[in-house]
Amino acid sequence: MTSVQSADPIPARAAVARLALLHPAAVAAALASALAGHAAAGAHLPEGASGLAWILGAAAALGLASGVMQAPAVGRAMGGIAGGLLLGAVAMAAQASAGAGVLAAVAGALLAALHLGGERSPWLGPLLSGLAFGALFLLGAAEEPAALVPAAPAALAPVCYGAAFGIVRHGPLWRGDQRPALLAIGLLLTALLLPLTLGWFDDYAGMSALPFAAVLTWWVLPDFLWGASDPRPLPVQTALTAGRLSAPALAAALAAGFAGTVAGLTLLLLVPLAGLLERMVGGR
Repeated sequence: MTSVQSADPIPARAAVARLALLHPAAVAAALASALAGHAAAGAHLPEGASGLAWILGAAAALGLASGVMQAPAVGRAMGGIAGGLLLGAVAMAAQASAGAGVLAAVAGALLAALHLGGERSPWLGPLLSGLAFGALFLLGAAEEPAALVPAAPAALAPVCYGAAFGIVRHGPLWRGDQRPALLAIGLLLTALLLPLTLGWFDDYAGMSALPFAAVLTWWVLPDFLWGASDPRPLPVQTALTAGRLSAPALAAALAAGFAGTVAGLTLLLLVPLAGLLERMVGGR
């Protein structure tokens, strides 16, 4: 018998199960959101500002914590890992600025509330999901507190995006009521159109955001409309998968508007990368 044949498959399966908890799409969405927020803060950052690495570390830790908290059973060990990641995120963000530390704490609290019970509520869950996504965007701008005010309107796009998919997740609970579906569609359309309509910013180019918003619409809208109109498990899960994997494309559209096409393309590359990693570590 060869060494491969004699190897115990149980540890291998356990290792794969642990890797699946990484949820690369959640990490990619967190990083992309923070980078888009940083792009929104660009003109307001002092020369020589160097807190971006700390903010990206905090965003990655928040994305990892979100994945851990989505485990089927969050026991004491997994809860400790998630808690350590959340505390680490706050500590890293605080190295960039006190405001970034506060926003990391807010984002962490929203994610914890979402995954540890709030997600089961058909209305609280979408609200927490949207606010957490928006907080991650603002985290990227928080290196300079003065940048938070001009970045706040753009944060509405990730808030609406997260809330829209949160509503679709609870489609089976609507019991034939079409009003939540219409609200979800309205929120998603707002998220898709907002990157094109931030023209009141002197340093924002809506036309640069247009190709990325179009790609995002192509990727998510058909599956989203299917899940919103037919709340069976398959359409809903298909819509959620499309929304989760394509979230960096929304950040790419915003980043392109604030910082140009190259910034948008860089974030857009996180979509196929996250999809590849998801298939590798979790078979998703």
